[in-house]
Amino acid sequence: FMEGELLARCEQLLAGEETSPFLVETLELLEELKQRWPEDLQTRLRVAEAYLALGDPEPARGDLCFCLVKQEQLRPDDRELLAQLLEDAGLESCPRSVIAPDERKNRRNVERF
Repeated sequence: FMEGELLARCEQLLAGEETSPFLVETLELLEELKQRWPEDLQTRLRVAEAYLALGDPEPARGDLCFCLVKQEQLRPDDRELLAQLLEDAGLESCPRSVIAPDERKNRRNVERF
C-alpha cells in the first residue's frame, strides 16, 4: 500500500459500521503509518478516532493534543472532527509534556480549551 491508499482504507473502515476486529486492524495500520510519518496530522487524528471507536480514550489523548497544537494546519472538516473527538474523549486540557518545546509558546491555547 502507498501512504495515501492506506490512509484512505483506514478512513473507510472508520466511517463504516465495522466490527471490532476491523477496527483493531485499522488501528494497527494507522499506528504503522504514525511510526513512519509521526508529524502527519491526518494520521494522528485517525489514530485517536480509532481508539475512541474502540472505547479506549486514554491512548488517544496524546494524538489529540498533538493535533490540537497544530490545528490551524488541519482542514476545516478535520478541525470539526478534532473538536468532536476532544469532547468524546472528555479531554479538557493537554499536559505540558505532550506539547513540543517549539510549541510551548502556544500552550495557553492548548492547556485549557
